[in-house]
Amino acid sequence: MQQLISPGISSATATAPYTQRPPSPPHIHIPLYSHRLMRIQPSNASLAALGLTQDDMSIITDGHTPQTADNDPTDAWSYESRRNAQRILDWLYLGPSSVARDRNFLQKEEITMVLAVRHAADGCVRSMPFLNVGFTPATRDLGISIECVEVKNAHNLAAAFLNTIRKINDHILAFHRQPDMPPVARQGGFSARPTRGRVLVVCETGNDCSAVVVAAYIMAMFNVGVVEAICFLNIHRLSASLSAEPKHLLAAWEDILKANNAVSTSQQEARQVDSTRFAFGAGPRKRGIEATFGDDEDAAMEGGKRSTQDDFLRFGGRSFTPFTDAADDHQMAML
Repeated sequence: MQQLISPGISSATATAPYTQRPPSPPHIHIPLYSHRLMRIQPSNASLAALGLTQDDMSIITDGHTPQTADNDPTDAWSYESRRNAQRILDWLYLGPSSVARDRNFLQKEEITMVLAVRHAADGCVRSMPFLNVGFTPATRDLGISIECVEVKNAHNLAAAFLNTIRKINDHILAFHRQPDMPPVARQGGFSARPTRGRVLVVCETGNDCSAVVVAAYIMAMFNVGVVEAICFLNIHRLSASLSAEPKHLLAAWEDILKANNAVSTSQQEARQVDSTRFAFGAGPRKRGIEATFGDDEDAAMEGGKRSTQDDFLRFGGRSFTPFTDAADDHQMAML
């Protein structure tokens, strides 16, 4: 222990043993919303990041219709429920890969696309039966579109959030804007075309990668945090119990969405100011040389204030000190 302390502070003693591992990330607690109504409202906050317009958002969400989750999962859920798919949103379902072979379910819920999230190793998909989830006789006979997202690990999945969300939205929009598509083939003949696009997101169990994708989708489309998104998801599919790593990936995704929203809002405000000045015949104003005087000092003072505030937010309220002075401990013992 002593060799880790500089000679100048040899009287200092460590108050706790050293550890060689990095600090653990904070635990993200997800409460169980039992017997409670959850209601989330579609939001336009992330339109720029998602590459959507307000009209696109209105089409996808059916006129910004709120989504609710009001059942008690501990009452309605059974072990067999994990083998089925559940409706999370009016246009989005979540379940295991086996559901893509259930012709009755696909036909009853009018699924128009299956999005399979599957693992890949070294650029080659592992030879596992569930990886051919989209290409089943049921999806082929019903004319259901197939999309696959291949990821090597959880971090690759986080990087694919934006592209995966766009795949879902692009399908919903394309289905809405193609009214001349022929009727969907059904067993024994043809039936009427579904009223809107509906996407089934699957992975091997429906509780792992696909659940993370659906939670990320909810966060982006409804501007909610990671805790609220997972709670909403768990009310519909109780078996989708995410571990610590996916929760922290979703927390990072939340930070990315907030940053994108802040930049988009700032750019929009700047455009509004410029358009107002242009309407009144005033061009963009430039700073004069006198306005730059003292900027360095002001910036340094502001930077110091921010640094102090950041330190307080990070370390405020902590009572643990890593070292104590041995002389002080001796004096306290004498008293």
